[in-house]
Amino acid sequence: MFKTLTKTLAITGVILGGVSLPVQSSPRHAALVDTLEAIGVPVYDGANREECQPDEGSYMLGYYHIAGNFIVLCTNNGTESVMAETLTHEAVHVIQDCVGGGIQNSNIVPIGNWSKLVDSLSEKHIRTITELYPKDQWGLEVEARTFQTNPSAVNEGLKKYCF
Repeated sequence: MFKTLTKTLAITGVILGGVSLPVQSSPRHAALVDTLEAIGVPVYDGANREECQPDEGSYMLGYYHIAGNFIVLCTNNGTESVMAETLTHEAVHVIQDCVGGGIQNSNIVPIGNWSKLVDSLSEKHIRTITELYPKDQWGLEVEARTFQTNPSAVNEGLKKYCF
């Protein structure tokens, strides 16, 4: 069904589903994948999945499937650095799932007071969140976009909230 990325990234530290990660960030992302795998959240390459195919000028970079507890990266839709950020972004949603009662349920909630993070986001991120997501998901996306460039902090969050 999915080609798993977990083993490839964890073993090599530089390849993610055929897409090379930036060398300087690969160890942090490999550690992130190792932690996700340890809590039972595999990472899959969704390049051939229907939901990852561009449609009418829009495309998906990846997603966390709450009920199935897995992450899909649409490696066909982004560069290696975009996929690295997407992995980190989706891992934030895993933390939010853990905070909401654990990955065994489907309750996802913000980690903290997300409204304090809004000022750190670019206008583009704020516009994307307010235009593409319902208001009850804004906090989730603000947190994910705030931390998507910090895989080490997200890895620590996974360890703190998901074990």
